[in-house]
Amino acid sequence: MIDRYIQVIQRTMSLTSSSLECIQYMVYQLEAGNLQQTIQHLHDLVNAFSHMERSLLLYLVELPPNEIESLTDDLRDAIDSLVAAYEKQDAGKAFHCIQELLLPAYLSWKHELERSMLRYTLS
Repeated sequence: MIDRYIQVIQRTMSLTSSSLECIQYMVYQLEAGNLQQTIQHLHDLVNAFSHMERSLLLYLVELPPNEIESLTDDLRDAIDSLVAAYEKQDAGKAFHCIQELLLPAYLSWKHELERSMLRYTLS
């Protein structure tokens, strides 16, 4: 049954890698104090996550048991905290949110996606 979602799964997995690159770029820019240079990247990251989350809803119930839902909630909370820091235009808080909340949550979420979808992405 999940075979009909193979292309969506593969695109989602590709987007996870691009999103990680986006986060890493934001860290680099925020370390230099360049909050304004990262605003578009934040927008892109939020849109990418939203797209991946909607895609997951198509086939999540058909995957083997996993922790994707709870890790998605954690990641959403981290993104919300980051957006709040940007709304306050607080580069230090944004950097802290990425380092302490977003990046760990994202890496755990991405790892669980990769683990859960490995057999579908090998084809």
